[in-house]
Amino acid sequence: AKIEEEKKKILEKQQEMMKMKRQSSYNEDIDGQYKLQQIEQNLGIQMQELLQNGDLSKISLNCNPDTDIEQQQYQQPSILEPPTNITPPLSLNQSYSSSLSQSLNQSQIINGKQMKYPTLYDITFRLPKGSLTMVVGAVGSGKSSIGAALIGDIEKQSGIIRIDGSIAYCPQTAWINNNTIRGNITFGSGFNQKRYNEVVRICALEPDFNTLAAGDMTAIGEKGVNLSGGQKARIQLARAVYSDRDIYILDDPLSAVDAHVGRFLLEECIDGKLKGKTRLLMTNQLQYTDKADNVIILNKGRIIAQGTSAQLKQKGINFDEFIIRSNNKEKNNKSKHHHKEKEWHKKNSNNNIIRQSRNRYKLVKDTNDKQIEAAKQIITEEEQQTGSVPWSSYMSYILSLVPILLVIPFLFISIMCDVVSIYQSWWMGNIGDPKSYSSISYYWKISIYAFCCVGQIVFLIIRAIVSAFAVKRSNRLIHHNLLQHVWNNYKQQLDKH
Repeated sequence: AKIEEEKKKILEKQQEMMKMKRQSSYNEDIDGQYKLQQIEQNLGIQMQELLQNGDLSKISLNCNPDTDIEQQQYQQPSILEPPTNITPPLSLNQSYSSSLSQSLNQSQIINGKQMKYPTLYDITFRLPKGSLTMVVGAVGSGKSSIGAALIGDIEKQSGIIRIDGSIAYCPQTAWINNNTIRGNITFGSGFNQKRYNEVVRICALEPDFNTLAAGDMTAIGEKGVNLSGGQKARIQLARAVYSDRDIYILDDPLSAVDAHVGRFLLEECIDGKLKGKTRLLMTNQLQYTDKADNVIILNKGRIIAQGTSAQLKQKGINFDEFIIRSNNKEKNNKSKHHHKEKEWHKKNSNNNIIRQSRNRYKLVKDTNDKQIEAAKQIITEEEQQTGSVPWSSYMSYILSLVPILLVIPFLFISIMCDVVSIYQSWWMGNIGDPKSYSSISYYWKISIYAFCCVGQIVFLIIRAIVSAFAVKRSNRLIHHNLLQHVWNNYKQQLDKH
């Protein structure tokens, strides 16, 4: 009887969830969505208790009022496709009860309240082959997390990700290798001049090549220290296009470029050259949503709506205002920071202008044509010396062995060790000849030989100790000088860039 009462309470809360879902899930009522999440938490906790006492196989919750859109998505052929026996989000049956209990055990429950959510949850979507899917949402809503989850950078707690084909992934922070621009674009693939020129054109890199020192053969430092953010984003996009993959996951590549460049990239590259490829584009450039075959709206790691742009508008979803309003707080914080930074620049602008003008004049005056040509390249060839080792190298090594005051004692010990060794061998011959030093008894001859052996051992030990000390001191000084030169060169590179 107690279990039946609990089931009735759960069904009542289901009806309340369905009512709030219709009112708040697809409009701007963020507070209503928060209340809905609280009801879901309490409902999940009660169901976890019932899992230990009763059977939930007869309970079926379906709180999704937008079944028509999602059913259309389920019927499309896809590359990213969940198994057919999985029910839509927010539905509970016997197979789902075990996963619910498992997910609750993975979270932290304090005083009967679930205190922690996964980064992404209730994510169900398909990418039809050859389609363009856009993921939009506020900053921090989980757009980048979807791309990272698809390539395995984020651990999957439950669910199935099914991918058919090779992937080219462009993260939001462009990854640039310490190589030439051409090397970053081809990146191990065979060089094809015709395909390379086409990729450079559709990624709007031709004007940049004209301004760079050596065109596409200009060497760029680690992480692209001598490139702008837009240039790095376009080089990364060109690398993905040149690789010719089946699926393209593009994490907001349009945010780093100007509006007209972004329009060119979308028309010529993403919706042009890549048309026919499966594309997942994370962006907040809402003016391009009409070109997408499917639009997914994220909020706090959860899909709150998906469908074509026309379908979402028919549902009365104005995601434009939703994203703008969600980003207002961040823009206000940025404006305050920008205002403080602007005031600081005003105070120091005059001194900076005078200082920069003097430095520029000095650089222009002292720099010759050879230095300008060398400055074009970030990667320079190593300087190598060939031939015999100069005597200065030997002297620097000898002086680094021991302090100058210990040079003479060290040489004396080394010489005495050899002298005692030679004298020991010579005296050994005298012991075997009875005519040599006949006035000295055989006992004294043996004693002198033993004394030479002890002396040689003492000198050898002293020389070994001094040699170990000298070599250790030399290594420490040489490596200290090496690290000092490397550090000074690193600081020069920082000053240069």
